[in-house]
Amino acid sequence: MAEEVDVRNGTCSDNRTVKMFGRRPSDWSATHRQALALALAQTLGVESNRVFLTAYPQAGFSGKGKACETTRQGFDVTAQWELDGKRTAEAEAFVSGTLTPIMRKAAADHQWQFVDAYRTSKIFEDHGVCAKGAAEEPENPVFNDKFPRQRTIDGKTQFDPYDPNQFAPYLQRQRWFRTPNDAFLTVHLHGTEFIPDMALKLTSWTAYGGALHPTAEGQAVMADALYKELSKTMKGAN
Repeated sequence: MAEEVDVRNGTCSDNRTVKMFGRRPSDWSATHRQALALALAQTLGVESNRVFLTAYPQAGFSGKGKACETTRQGFDVTAQWELDGKRTAEAEAFVSGTLTPIMRKAAADHQWQFVDAYRTSKIFEDHGVCAKGAAEEPENPVFNDKFPRQRTIDGKTQFDPYDPNQFAPYLQRQRWFRTPNDAFLTVHLHGTEFIPDMALKLTSWTAYGGALHPTAEGQAVMADALYKELSKTMKGAN
């Protein structure tokens, strides 16, 4: 008989501690952190002070600390995609209140360097996945968040609302995160797994094609913060 588990507080229905997947994040992650530390030291031979753990940037904001609202802009490559405002806010709260402290403690426990300057500065809150710049006119194909599809207009088959060739993946934008639409138009990943439903197949491919990951601009900001910490360590080593 399956055991009923309350994953919110890490206890079973009879108040016994959960031993496997229902445990508290601080419990289950400690095992993985220790395993990672041992692998880095024993398998790769990396000194602990040369390990740099980077924090997750804030992704669910539209600007000035305002959370993203529910939308399908940038998410209409398949019907399965949607940016859910409530769940996005919950995810951001989890990263801020639970995951980031766990990562910071892991770095302290194992003498790693924790890189989070871009997070503490909150710069990404102006560049979340739903952020739009004042000059980003939706009529301009490179800023249009709708997914282009072939339609018959005036008896002519063409892409609407713009031709995919007009998409500019590395153009500067207010948002520093890839939408699912971006992922399909930029990477166009085609997996080999068997998924009979085409819509689910496309959803899977866009998920693994970079959706909700930082763009080149976002990665550059994180790299700058990492470089500063690397410079301190390398200077100290010399």
